[in-house]
Amino acid sequence: MDFLRSTPLFSPLTADQLVRVASVVKPLKFAGGEYIVRQGDLADSIYLIKSGSVVCIRRGSDEKFPLHEGDVFGESSLNEDIDEEDRKRRADVIADGSMMAVKLMANDFHKLLGSSLDVVAARNFNRKIMSAVKFDGTALTAMLSSADLDKLVDALVEEHFNDNDPIIEEGATGDTFYIIKTGSATVSTKQRGDIANLSEGDFFGEMALLRAEPRAATITANGPLKCLVLNRITFTRLLGPLQERLALEIDRREVQMGTLKFSDLEPVRLIGVGSFAHVRLVNHTPTNTPYALKCVYKGAMIALNQVAHILSEVEILRKLNHPFLPRLAATYKDVD
Repeated sequence: MDFLRSTPLFSPLTADQLVRVASVVKPLKFAGGEYIVRQGDLADSIYLIKSGSVVCIRRGSDEKFPLHEGDVFGESSLNEDIDEEDRKRRADVIADGSMMAVKLMANDFHKLLGSSLDVVAARNFNRKIMSAVKFDGTALTAMLSSADLDKLVDALVEEHFNDNDPIIEEGATGDTFYIIKTGSATVSTKQRGDIANLSEGDFFGEMALLRAEPRAATITANGPLKCLVLNRITFTRLLGPLQERLALEIDRREVQMGTLKFSDLEPVRLIGVGSFAHVRLVNHTPTNTPYALKCVYKGAMIALNQVAHILSEVEILRKLNHPFLPRLAATYKDVD
């Protein structure tokens, strides 16, 4: 009873409601490494961590998301608006050492509580979505005070999109920031076509909000899509202090989208020569910004068996983020 009362999801319940919930929850124990739920399984219950911790892993992604005592997972099973075919677990949840949890079937939840906790459950789910958002490698929730996080979650507005609906369009004026709650979307540009896929927890729209620039890409829904949305005024009020980290995240995305055009780079002088490459100082004419451009001879690179090394170099440079180290701004290739 005390454990249920201390859980945010159930804290609004009356004593009588808590007694009814306690009568149907099932206590469970798991050993380290044991799967609690598997991605793709039918989502028909929620779990509350009583002691210990778990790790959530989405297949195909390197990211691991930890949950600890008092946290809840499986809330998507409470959404009665989703068809059973779509009510699937979105990640593997694995015990991180010995842990205990209680399990509540979604049918029992609705039978006992009806819609009295719908708003609370939705808010808890939105908070979890927000915890997946990262700027410059740091979780957004780690940058905000608890009070500011509550304000942010309360300010979110949910919008729904159908398959192939354009959410934002390249070149249009932007005044909205989006976080994907459920579903997926495709990022495309007129110059490069499809360049990336976005899924639950990914976000977009921050570029136009910070720099007052037109949208850099088009985002299109892949099937039914739900987004959590912030308007410009709320975004600036709540996230304004994070502008430096947001700017770093924008720089990283611009590398991915290739917005630094090769045709805008003007050669200045040669600054270095290697066995199969040379480096030139170039100037980005639209912004008058200097860059170092490394030109690699593909024929020599293949002959010297250096292809894997070059690809590793590019990947490492993409990940670097330090004031004393060079950062990758863009990559290009031609027929030579």
